[in-house]
Amino acid sequence: AEARQRDDAAELARDAARRGIGLDDRGGAALVRAFKRSGAVREALEIFDDLPVVGPLSAHAAVEACRAGADADRAVQIVEGLEAPSLALLADAAAACDGHVEAAARVWRAGVQAGLFSAATRGEDVLTVDVHAMTIPLAVGAVVGALQECGDAQAVVILTGDEDLKPALRSRLEALGIGLGATANEGALVVPGAEARGFCG
Repeated sequence: AEARQRDDAAELARDAARRGIGLDDRGGAALVRAFKRSGAVREALEIFDDLPVVGPLSAHAAVEACRAGADADRAVQIVEGLEAPSLALLADAAAACDGHVEAAARVWRAGVQAGLFSAATRGEDVLTVDVHAMTIPLAVGAVVGALQECGDAQAVVILTGDEDLKPALRSRLEALGIGLGATANEGALVVPGAEARGFCG
C-alpha cells in the first residue's frame, strides 16, 4: 500500500477477507492511502466507507484523500463522526477545507465539542476566540465560527498569542473581506461588531 500499488493492496485485502481476516484500523488506513497515493481519490473514499473498522488511522487517511480531492464537506463529515478526533486530524481536515470557510468553522466546532479548543467566550460587549497554536486554516475556521456567533457584540477579539501566526492570519482574513480594527494588544486582532455582522450576512 505504501508503495502505491493499489491493485496489489486491494487483492491482499480480498485475500485476507477470504481467509476470514478482517481489516483493522491500520490495514484500512493503508488500503485507503494506497488508492489516494495512486490518484484514485474517489475510490479511496469509497473504500473508507466500506471499512468494517474505522479508527483514527483510517479516518486520517480518508481526510488526506479529501484534501487531495478538494472535498471539504466529506472531510467535515469524517471529523464530525468521530468522538475523539486528534489535533493533527483536525488540522488536516481544516486544510482540506481551505477556501471553504463555512466548512472550516465546522471543523473548529468539532474540536470545541471534543474539548480540544475553547469555545468563544462572551463578555459584556466583546466575543473572544483563542486561536493560539492553531494552524492557519484552523484559525480561519475558528474566527469565522466566532463571527457567526457574535450576535450584538461590539467586537470580536481574536487572541493569536503567536507573532508568527498573526500576520498570516491577518492576511487571510483581509482576503476574505473581513475588516480588522486597531488594537493595542500585540497578540490579538479585532473585528469590529459591524464588520462581523456584515461578513456573516
